[in-house]
Formats: sequence, structure tokens, C-alpha cells
Amino acid sequence: MRFSSSFTVRGRAVARPRLEFLLGHTSGLLATKPYVSGGAYIQRMSDYCTRCPYDPKQRTGARACPFSALYWDFLERHRHLLDGNPRLAIAYRQLGRMKPEAKAAISTNAKALLANMEKI
Repeated sequence: MRFSSSFTVRGRAVARPRLEFLLGHTSGLLATKPYVSGGAYIQRMSDYCTRCPYDPKQRTGARACPFSALYWDFLERHRHLLDGNPRLAIAYRQLGRMKPEAKAAISTNAKALLANMEKI
């Protein structure tokens, strides 16, 4: 496979840094799931959360896991690119069941986290 500086996905130009993530979304390429995850998955699949002060089950609040808020916010912001990916169907169904107020709180929390990443 030959790589260039940009590609087209669903008629949109995609910069090379995003290519690795989008490989699982484009058709005609053999790839796996675009890999993003929330805190609950990280806790379930690793021991990274053992001494962490954050709670992966919380999406907002002082003890909410930053990975959880960033995960859901990422999925919401990139819905236009990822919603059709069957490997993400369960995540998008769960996101669809969230109340608008919960999504807004997650988005606000994610923006604050991104603005203060060095303090986390």
C-alpha cells in the first residue's frame, strides 16, 4: 500500500495523521477497528487503573475518568465519519441513548480536559 500526504474518505480530504485511525472506516482496505476507548475498557483490559484516582464509570464530575469523557466526545464529534462503521455500532447505539444534557456535559468536560491536558 502506498501512502501519500492526504486521502479521500467519503468525498473528504483526510490528512495523513488521521489515516491510521480511519483505516478501519474506509472501504477497500483490510484493517481493524479504529482504536479509541473509554476508561471502562482500559480498566477491564489492563491494570493501568489500579492506582488511578479517577472512576472509569463516571463520564462527568470531579472523579470522572478523562478517557471516558474524551472517548464519548470524540465519537460525537466524528459521528459524520464513523457512524457507518459496523465495528462501532454498539458504541453509537449507546451514544444515541444518552440524553442531550449528558452529551452537553461530556462535551464541556472534554473541552476543559483538552484545554488543561498538562494538569491531568
